[in-house]
Amino acid sequence: MSNTQFQKTSFLLEFLLRSDKNYGVNLDLFPNKVKTLFICGLSGSEKQMLADRIKKNIPNCEIISLDQLWTKQMEKNILKTKIDENVSKTNLRLIGDYLKRVTKDKSKCRIIEGVHFFYLYQLYGDSFLKYLKDYPMILLGTSAIRSAFNMLKKNVFTFKFKNVLYSMFDDNEYNKFKQKLLSDKSNQIEEVKL
Repeated sequence: MSNTQFQKTSFLLEFLLRSDKNYGVNLDLFPNKVKTLFICGLSGSEKQMLADRIKKNIPNCEIISLDQLWTKQMEKNILKTKIDENVSKTNLRLIGDYLKRVTKDKSKCRIIEGVHFFYLYQLYGDSFLKYLKDYPMILLGTSAIRSAFNMLKKNVFTFKFKNVLYSMFDDNEYNKFKQKLLSDKSNQIEEVKL
């Protein structure tokens, strides 16, 4: 193996295995001033487990999984048409509309978790970031490989290697989204220990 090949392999392994810190954005607002908390991370980053832990301290909070909402929507569309980019964008728009609708009700405590926040950012750009500014958020730093391993543990019979590839792609896109949020000086950023 040449030195260049070794460097490329080493970089790839570091990229896949590294876990970043977990960050909280404007967490001081939840649950007293703002009743909705968003949790974002890669598929398999244990967003649901964190939401369950938070709910133990705030029992009247409802947990909403955008992943489950996405799955239900995809199942509806699979019956109608083959999956393509237009179906995915339509489903993302439906999730975006759902988020806006459900967060209008300021009286209910909600923890909304899912991977779709950074997909919505890809679709809507800075206008989606402007929407997020009103809500506290936890950004999980779980690595792509760790997330894929967690998916494997959860669904050993339905796991596909392509999920690891999706996690690697998502990791890059998620980090772009996370850096955009963390670089906004008007947000109150803190490291979150789990």
